[in-house]
Amino acid sequence: DILDRLAARLVDLNVYTAGNRRPQILISPCIAEVIAKGGFSKQGMKQYLWEHAVFPAQRYERLRHHVGFLCDSVKEGTWPKRYCRSTDPDRPVPVVWSADHLMITVSGDPGRDNCFICSQNGNIGYPTSKQIELPANWKQLLQEARES
Repeated sequence: DILDRLAARLVDLNVYTAGNRRPQILISPCIAEVIAKGGFSKQGMKQYLWEHAVFPAQRYERLRHHVGFLCDSVKEGTWPKRYCRSTDPDRPVPVVWSADHLMITVSGDPGRDNCFICSQNGNIGYPTSKQIELPANWKQLLQEARES
């Protein structure tokens, strides 16, 4: 259910910029734990979202009418063949070209059930994330900061 909701929201936030983009999905540790208990690894989650974050081709073409039809972009070689397996305007197409274009980051308060989807156009580069290790005495440092 969580992944289905994320897939739907992923489409709503990215349909206008669909294609070779890399949306970043931030999930809190407790959401990541529920997804993992459901049998999904990070790669499995990416694959599921890629397969389910789809929309009718005509939805994109209506929003981006100045760009043209997806099949034209496929013929020009600027979009993958998957986007023109038929000319049916209701054919489902994925919001990103590849499951690997979805970036999943676990971040935030372990006790909060938050999910955020960051969308961007890729023109200035793609989001990045980096694991940060807290000092071993982090709780002590926090306590000292509260007391001062």
